[in-house]
Amino acid sequence: VVLRPLGGGETADTIVAYLPEEKILFASDVVLNGAPPYFGDPTVSVNDWIASLEAVEALAPRVIVPGHGPLAGLDDVRRMAGDLRDYRRQVIDLARERLTPQQIKERVRLRDYPGYPWFPREALLLGVDVIYKELKR
Repeated sequence: VVLRPLGGGETADTIVAYLPEEKILFASDVVLNGAPPYFGDPTVSVNDWIASLEAVEALAPRVIVPGHGPLAGLDDVRRMAGDLRDYRRQVIDLARERLTPQQIKERVRLRDYPGYPWFPREALLLGVDVIYKELKR
């Protein structure tokens, strides 16, 4: 078992467990297969989360045990990274129009998570604040 800190996911201190011979990755909350990302932890970084997903892809695991959702593969990792990149791009584009975070929240398009109808839109919108803060660094 190889324990590897990735540093990005729902928190900044994410560690994954990898079985290299079997190519099985226990991805913790770096990979969420079909589940919505949670941006409420004060250490979360969308940039770091995307970098962590890229690191997962580089490991090329055959099976991924995500933090939430069913077993995943590399296509699921790529989809999640693409969703986060799209979200970040929207926020950046709207921020360039000199919109406030609240105005951005009113205009940003969010992906649907049909398996999680109880997950509040407001929790997804916390990502706007995270990305906006990262822009100001």
